[in-house]
Amino acid sequence: NRDTGEQEDSTWGYTAIYDHFIDDLNRWHVQFQYQGGNGLEVGDMFTIGGGEVLRGYEKDTQRGDRYAVLNIEHRHFFDVHPFNLFRIGSAVFFEAGRAWESRPTLEQSDAVLYDIGVGLRINSSKARPDHIFHINLAAPLTERDISDKYLISFFASTSI
Repeated sequence: NRDTGEQEDSTWGYTAIYDHFIDDLNRWHVQFQYQGGNGLEVGDMFTIGGGEVLRGYEKDTQRGDRYAVLNIEHRHFFDVHPFNLFRIGSAVFFEAGRAWESRPTLEQSDAVLYDIGVGLRINSSKARPDHIFHINLAAPLTERDISDKYLISFFASTSI
């Protein structure tokens, strides 16, 4: 903004990923994300909750111009190839995170949200190997009154 000298509608972020390979079929995956923005309108703010970020909470459970999320997963890949079409894997995960505003204007919980869950990963062996279909069952551990007892989510991504 030229009048105030503040940046508007700018975002930045950091992601750190660590994968520990136990063997060909098992691994630990740890990911930490921190995102921030300046001058974001409410509709442009980061949200957590829903299919990909804090899967045990409803979509848009928290909103803000900052968020941090830690994801820890144990991933297992099955040594099966049904009909020579699909590869199948599973995940057990724990997540913790929070979204907040640097200058609070919204009324929302300030609590750090925690959830646990399990998931199934399906990849077509006839498509690109990084295109994965996710099915997750997750349950919130905190702020249970703002979400269902558990949530089932389906989404496709380009990462396991």
